[in-house]
Amino acid sequence: MEQTQQKVSVRALVDKEKNKLVFVEAGGDFVDILLSFLTLPMATIIRLANACPDGPPDKVKVGCLQTLYQSVVNIEAKYLSSDQCKDMLITPKNLREDLCKRLKINVEDSEPVRYFLCRNCCSGLSTKENTRCSCGKLMEWKIRAMEDSSIAAGGYEGIFVSESASFIITDDLKINENSVAESLSIINNLGIKDMKNIKSLWVSFGLKEITYLLKLSLISKTPMTDLVMDTIGLSDMKNSGCGISLSYSGLSTCKVMTIKLMIQSSIKKVLFALVEEDFVDFLFSILAIPLGSVLLLSGYNSNPGSLDKLYQGIDVLNVDKLVKSLDLKYKLLYPIVAPESICKALEHPPIARGGFVSKPAKFMVTDDLVVTPYSSTSSISALDLLKVPVSDVEHMMVSIGPMEALRILKACVYSTSVFTYFYYNIS
Repeated sequence: MEQTQQKVSVRALVDKEKNKLVFVEAGGDFVDILLSFLTLPMATIIRLANACPDGPPDKVKVGCLQTLYQSVVNIEAKYLSSDQCKDMLITPKNLREDLCKRLKINVEDSEPVRYFLCRNCCSGLSTKENTRCSCGKLMEWKIRAMEDSSIAAGGYEGIFVSESASFIITDDLKINENSVAESLSIINNLGIKDMKNIKSLWVSFGLKEITYLLKLSLISKTPMTDLVMDTIGLSDMKNSGCGISLSYSGLSTCKVMTIKLMIQSSIKKVLFALVEEDFVDFLFSILAIPLGSVLLLSGYNSNPGSLDKLYQGIDVLNVDKLVKSLDLKYKLLYPIVAPESICKALEHPPIARGGFVSKPAKFMVTDDLVVTPYSSTSSISALDLLKVPVSDVEHMMVSIGPMEALRILKACVYSTSVFTYFYYNIS
């Protein structure tokens, strides 16, 4: 069955007086779709948001990730270590693709994963054709993946949660077990006194609506009302900034990078940074990290949209009654391999031998993460463009270890001035 023909229905309770959604009652098929948002790589989310011009506002900024993504699109091939690197960053593979392809509606539009082996030694496996094997040969031998029998038969048996389970989802995407006590608690917390003001209606979601919901969840605290009631409540959006709630625990030692911040002395604003290829590898790698990992590593309780509530809701779901297995719950809460290490998190997908960027190389990175190759005249041209006199510029050498990398990761998602935010929060 074509995905574009699939529909998922939910029962919505609406406050007629306030024209606001109270909550929706949904089955496991809809909740599986919501939870799959957490498995999407950041580059995929940016690409989907950019390709979704209708409904929510067409220019949705997720920190500086749009400009970082566009930098990858614009970079010349000669600055990358292989022809496959750009594709790996623009269309990174979803770690849970094997699960998400069974969704009734899957927003991810990438091609099905393919696997390639090296004919010489068969010791390596790649999802990219002609990737260089450890033996030096190209991985060009294509192998077929087994098709899931339930997909072929058109069946649906639930993925992350039990297909027969019933849920209540609040306006901010928090998932709760469906019960009378829970529904009354939500109604009471919203201050609804007269039940005559509540009406019930059935709402169907297709691919278009689910994509809109993903886009709204990045920026709105009331995405369900915005979509169901067609209000697009931008006035209620509050960007909570960069908060301080970073996941420092369990960080392992990794290579320390050094960058040079160029600062406008008079106003203490970072203009740009001069960096080497290791730091650009770090920045580009953020695009390949799953959304759930970004929320975990950067402190999900300060997300400007509603995804923090979606993430937090997983932890309270009853494993025996709702979540299909403890292993699946863990994969949603910690969707990266080895989540205890920021270094490990930034290694997925596996960085090509030598990194994404060719060595040695130097780059200039603006405060909003426009990455361009550095030349002897590029910094002077940048200062001229910014209308900043050379006499008003100072520089600062900064070491970037695991904790600093987490701060930059946080700023990438929630700020449009990454280095300035970082500069004012150097501990």
